Amino acid sequence: YSVDEVMYLTEAKQAADALAAKELLYLQGDANRDSGLQLPLPKLAGIEDSTFPVNKGHCQILWDEINECRLIKSALEQTVLQYANDVSARAHVEVMRMVKAGQREYVSEATFRYQSMLRGCFRTGYDCICPADRRASILHYGHPAEPNSELTPQGSMKLHDMGAEYHGYSADVTVSFPVNGVFTEGQKAVYEAVWAATLAVEMTIKPGVDYKDMHHLSHRVMLKKLKEAGLFVGKVDDMMDAGVMSFFMPHGLGHSLGLDVHDVGGYEPGKFRKDFPSVKENLRLGRKMLENMVFTVEPGFYFVDYLIEALVDDPKVSKFVNMDRLKQIWSEVGGVRIEDDVVCTATGCRVMTVVPRTVAEIEAVMAGQEWPVSSAGCRIYHGTGYDY
Repeated sequence: YSVDEVMYLTEAKQAADALAAKELLYLQGDANRDSGLQLPLPKLAGIEDSTFPVNKGHCQILWDEINECRLIKSALEQTVLQYANDVSARAHVEVMRMVKAGQREYVSEATFRYQSMLRGCFRTGYDCICPADRRASILHYGHPAEPNSELTPQGSMKLHDMGAEYHGYSADVTVSFPVNGVFTEGQKAVYEAVWAATLAVEMTIKPGVDYKDMHHLSHRVMLKKLKEAGLFVGKVDDMMDAGVMSFFMPHGLGHSLGLDVHDVGGYEPGKFRKDFPSVKENLRLGRKMLENMVFTVEPGFYFVDYLIEALVDDPKVSKFVNMDRLKQIWSEVGGVRIEDDVVCTATGCRVMTVVPRTVAEIEAVMAGQEWPVSSAGCRIYHGTGYDY
């Protein structure tokens, strides 16, 4: 990665003396906007605070500036991210076509990695997430404690969250689809609600739009669509006030994307997630959009056992839920997530992820229809909003 010079720690003082250094600056500032953790200052042999004092105020400025620089992607960075997305899209489509009932989930991971490696992406940006059935409600399924090892039942939904990495930059793409290639009525209702939320956000994004508002918009759209599908009853405004969606989407709408999958710059310098109590979920991106930011849009709707049990026990929330409809859909779905990688443009956004998204597209591709993948297939929106 274009390293100019490397030295041993024992040479640090000699190098500082040669530069006539008066103080030290480390790339270290306040707590990480995502984890809330703060790294300790490193100790360099031969350099004492009395000789080269550490200016913590200047370190904070450097920290903030580097994070803000990483937030905005150059044209070359966007080209690399587009390639990672194109490779990921091709791999996802191949996986969708080969999935069968009775397979172990890890076959999906193995196929994705193989298809990505064929195109020069030898790493994934994070552990592959390949659950089937009700396990699709486990947000980070696929790590060593849950290694994509279970059987895929007939008629179940699959959720695949996998992203190829290219030259340090990772895609982050999620697809959800029925194992047998055809959605049931309940699966279709949930999927189309999540897809409507995706469209609503992507068609609204443009510079100046606050992503916290997009998080709330995704909730509102899914509540409206699933009220129409018979799952919810009552006024959407009342459901928003009661926090109904916290029981069905226990994560944030998206995050910054780049050299880290959950990249830096999710909040403005000096701002933290805890500063915005209106957002109850773990929203990793909570700032106004800037041109050339790259981030994910990933609404989801899940039937998490312990959250459903908590909802049922809370009359302030359960009154909005049609319990008979809940039981029906719960058994068919598990969880649905749609995740696109998006770049904010001067007038709207460009969706880098080119995979089958509508119900008709998914069913056609799983039936054998060709699906061309190229940047020419990127969806482009102009911030005009979406009539949901």
